[in-house]
Amino acid sequence: MNQHLEQIQKLSKLAGEFLALGEQVALAAGVSPATLDGWEGLRKRHAAFLQQGEKPVLVATLYGPTGAGKSTVFRMLTGIEVPAGGSLRPCSMSCAAAVPGSLDDPVRLAALFPDSRCVKLVRPEDIRNSDDPAKLLYATYQAAHVSGIHLVLVDVPDFNAVEKSNWDKAHHMLERAEVVLFLVYPNAYADDRVVEELIRCCRKSARLAYLITMVPPEAGDPREEAGKIWNDLLKKAGGIQGFQQRRSTGESLFDFLRESQAFFSPRSAVPALDQIQPIDPTRPSLLSLLAGLEGEKILLSGLLEPALGAARAVDNFLGTLASRLETLRLRDEATRSEIKQWAQSIAHHEFPAGRLIQITVEEAKRRRGTFLRWISKPFEYLSNGGKKIRDLADWLKGNRGDAPPLKEREALERSRLHEAVLQLPQRWRGAWPDLVGEEGMLSASRCDAALREFEKLSPPAPGVDWESEARKDLETWARENKTKSWFLATVPEVIISASTAVLVVDLFITGGAFTAIALASGVASVGGIGLKFFEENNLMSVARAAQERWKIQRAGELDPYLNSAWADRLLERLRSSRALLEGLPREKLAGLSRQIKEQVKEGGAA
Repeated sequence: MNQHLEQIQKLSKLAGEFLALGEQVALAAGVSPATLDGWEGLRKRHAAFLQQGEKPVLVATLYGPTGAGKSTVFRMLTGIEVPAGGSLRPCSMSCAAAVPGSLDDPVRLAALFPDSRCVKLVRPEDIRNSDDPAKLLYATYQAAHVSGIHLVLVDVPDFNAVEKSNWDKAHHMLERAEVVLFLVYPNAYADDRVVEELIRCCRKSARLAYLITMVPPEAGDPREEAGKIWNDLLKKAGGIQGFQQRRSTGESLFDFLRESQAFFSPRSAVPALDQIQPIDPTRPSLLSLLAGLEGEKILLSGLLEPALGAARAVDNFLGTLASRLETLRLRDEATRSEIKQWAQSIAHHEFPAGRLIQITVEEAKRRRGTFLRWISKPFEYLSNGGKKIRDLADWLKGNRGDAPPLKEREALERSRLHEAVLQLPQRWRGAWPDLVGEEGMLSASRCDAALREFEKLSPPAPGVDWESEARKDLETWARENKTKSWFLATVPEVIISASTAVLVVDLFITGGAFTAIALASGVASVGGIGLKFFEENNLMSVARAAQERWKIQRAGELDPYLNSAWADRLLERLRSSRALLEGLPREKLAGLSRQIKEQVKEGGAA
């Protein structure tokens, strides 16, 4: 097998997987893969290669600014009548392709020109019609000067025409063509736009020929005049940064341009093909150059350039994705951390005193024997503990000012959760102003809507795990404090009503608006509160242990509640984007990119 063809097949197989996966990743990330440098060239040339038969097909495009004579040269090379010259510009609004008779097949041509709608050229004036940007008009020509390959010649609209849609058509075909015949007239060769497009052609083409048209014969020897222009172009190009870019072979774009063959043609009232001559008379003529094209070698080079460009672009794209993912990750983790701090602060600043008293009395009554329970009942209010029981009853009813007030837990939590969903977005809006705009994730309208929906919900009911552990502690306490346990068993059930269970002590005593206070401050501790009921009954160790378990459990319940009921709604774009990017096969695509570059290096050496 031809060495170049073998390299093409290896690269093409790898490129197919690379293109498929790259498109999947790019589209999932909200990026059009067509915006990646080299992508469209690789996609189109790869798709075209898959349609190759035994005889290679090369595409050569005539490329240049308005008035450079592209259509005239196209007509001379192919014999196909297309609009040329005249004062009305642009002459061409559609691409026109000349194909050998063996390729006169719209289906095969459609495969060779992905994204194009191939239509037979019937009238030359159809080329002036711009009704369909994807339309490619084609006609057959006698390619007697080409052997061993199918050569398709394409005339494209001017890249600097007043019709800007023409620029896209020219660039579109440049991505597909392996060979570029760059045409320019003397007064335009150094124009910024022309030089910019020449750099583009040197970067994307596999082979380039430079043709200076309409050289004034009255200036002297047209070849000498063209030589001056060519040398001046090379001198200027050597100092232009864009020409220092590297091709897949390692050579610079400047070196590629300098090694390309340059031609000229004098200005003539009757242009003819034999008037196109090489500036260096020792070099082959244009027809000889076209006839001598090495199909497989140029096809390989035509894949190498966009493959390397696409691999590099994908590397940059993956780097951008990694940076974007890191930003999303840091922001997501920051929001989750602050929400967790709020949940902890809410849980740490409330002590479930009512429920702890209730289960303490329940455990005391459960351990009192039936006989003792019966004989003690008449003496419940007459015992020495009667005053303590009345004090406890007054406190539970909110009638004692010398004890920390009890509050209804759900109402307290609702108020503090409300503070959380008010304060947190304001912090994030200040930290990330890029998310604040009218359509931003943290826009005022979105924050308000999330708050309204959240306030329709009720906080989750506390679990019973902390209670179960507290009951175990009370078993030990009851054995060690039999008298006090007996006394608590005499507390009338009417005092410890069902409403007692929802009462909590508010440990937030610093004043001001509630916020996610530093939890290491020691403020939110039952040990710092004078709860006489627990002190007088040797229950402080039980209370402290119960509070620690409560803090952990309740924070663990409020944290996911805040996230699922509020933050997941408000921060949906951030969190779903993070999950999406983390789920993309980025490493696999990076591995394919590395393999592409290795294949390009191997193919360039070949």
